[in-house]
Amino acid sequence: MEYYMLLTKAMISPAVLLFGASALSGLPIASLAADNEMVAFSPAPLYTFGPYWEDIHLNEYEFYFYPDAMSDDGTAVIGRGEDDDEGYTYTFYWDTVTGDLKLFPSVELAEERAYAISADGSVVVGRMNGYAARWVVGDTITVDKIFGEDYSSDAKHVSFDGSAVAGEIRNGLNGNRRAVHWDTENGLTQVDEGATWGLNEQKVAGISRDGTTIVGTANGDGLSDTAYRWTAETGMVDLRTGSSWAVGSNCCTTSQVSGVSEDGRAVVGEAYDGDNVVRAFYWHANDGIMVDIASTSVDNWASENLLRNNAPVNSNTTDISADGSTVIGYAYAAGRAFRWTEATGMVNLVRTDFDDGTTADWGTLYTYANAVSADGSVVVGEAASETDGLTQAFRWDESSGLVNLATGSDFGNNSSKAEFVSADGSVIVGTVDGVYDPVSDVENELVFIYKNAAFGGVMLDAANTQASISQNAQAQGAAIAVFTASLGNSVQAELEVDTAGQMNFMANAGSTPKLPMAIKISAARSSNDSTSTLTVGSISAAVGLSDELTVGGSLSRGRDGTSLSGFGFTGDMTALSGFVRGKSFGGTGLTWKASLATSGGDVTIGRDDSLTGTETATGASLLIVTEN
Repeated sequence: MEYYMLLTKAMISPAVLLFGASALSGLPIASLAADNEMVAFSPAPLYTFGPYWEDIHLNEYEFYFYPDAMSDDGTAVIGRGEDDDEGYTYTFYWDTVTGDLKLFPSVELAEERAYAISADGSVVVGRMNGYAARWVVGDTITVDKIFGEDYSSDAKHVSFDGSAVAGEIRNGLNGNRRAVHWDTENGLTQVDEGATWGLNEQKVAGISRDGTTIVGTANGDGLSDTAYRWTAETGMVDLRTGSSWAVGSNCCTTSQVSGVSEDGRAVVGEAYDGDNVVRAFYWHANDGIMVDIASTSVDNWASENLLRNNAPVNSNTTDISADGSTVIGYAYAAGRAFRWTEATGMVNLVRTDFDDGTTADWGTLYTYANAVSADGSVVVGEAASETDGLTQAFRWDESSGLVNLATGSDFGNNSSKAEFVSADGSVIVGTVDGVYDPVSDVENELVFIYKNAAFGGVMLDAANTQASISQNAQAQGAAIAVFTASLGNSVQAELEVDTAGQMNFMANAGSTPKLPMAIKISAARSSNDSTSTLTVGSISAAVGLSDELTVGGSLSRGRDGTSLSGFGFTGDMTALSGFVRGKSFGGTGLTWKASLATSGGDVTIGRDDSLTGTETATGASLLIVTEN
């Protein structure tokens, strides 16, 4: 019986597992995709890995993949695979640490959609078979239709720990939506309960960390969609109350919400002013006033006095930081990503104030900010330059400015956009367009993940990176087999001791009789230029305790240097073994033996960049192999 245990001790490049890597379960995997890189995932690996995907025959369709949400720590991503021909939507859950890929259970796949995920990735909410669903993710995914099945419904947002949900139920008579709050203690509550306005329809746009605050829009009694904030204590509050500027509307909207802070006290969105120009706003419970943040733009670049192509300068918000300090969005008719804080005002993310007097040479055509880190220091989105018009994903921070994530990668000629960022700003998820998939012979939209963004990186070729990881795992298995074979020799080898005393070489003539003993010292070296070099030295000893019982053991020290295609495995190993053997006097009865051996040591495992579009990665691990 053999046991393998590979304990990651200090990875130089912590593991990033690709879609489909879970098919390698059972093999010890130590060094996979390196950090500081953007890895794009094509549908192709999904056709061949995992029973969920094989069962529904994805290779029959042309698919596009989209991320819908990411956990705060970047360890889990949910999204959709869409088939344009058949109209199916397949929802997946991807664990970015283990590589585990799960397909959400559904009977009618076209009716399934995941909208939001809890901070730790343990709870997902969405829609399944026409009804709001809350999935709890473990070894399997369990589902609960939390709003019942009387009316069609959606669960849109989830609290930090997954215990509270904000969603919408459709009225069976006219199809209008009713905003609802659900939690594990109190069940379902209608947001318009006790309200005197907005009774026709309500929509949800966010929920606070603790699940006690919901934001969204409501309409009724002649009102167009109007931004609200709800708690059980206050009910629905019209966020325009007390505002002197948010008095306009178009045909059906006066104001709308795009986000809420973690504590539920800060809300962002946009509202129409008296000239019916869309203006980004910030509202805080401290004063309850809707603030026009476009009027705070530096150098007046997003104010109502500026026009571009004879169009009014609208401004829209897209997200707010968890701490409520930072708002992001876009302004200007052509689109200019902005970042707003109370201290800085609305700042254009395309820099025009470099020390040498130059301006940015990228992102000059348009920029859109899509997500912001918890403290507001990192912004991600999409941008294009006037030189080529190609839209590509960006990451922004104050020190680096606008950074093109596709630069230096195999996806430099493809459109891409960054859509989500982890709370600490180190993990980014988005999409890449127009990447050729040789399996389906079409160009598909892919999901990418970019880790350790603060330290730079490149996009990688997904198929070759996947192949490199698979080859690396197989090579690790081969290298471990070498150690196993060496260890097996240690277990099987034992010294014979003359228990009859004829060769008691440890006893001097005339001395008191001593237990017979045997000692062996050996060294061996094997080398193959194309595969590996193994050097082992050992010392073994055995003692005859009686004519029928012998005990012994060995200590070995070895070094293995394996070099296979795309793989390196180097390390010092120490092996210990022991045995007890019994045999009947005269050798006519039962002979038995019990043995145990263990081998362990620090090894360095490497993956090279021999395949196009891949990077090297190296990791140090503790390898333990036991045999009995």
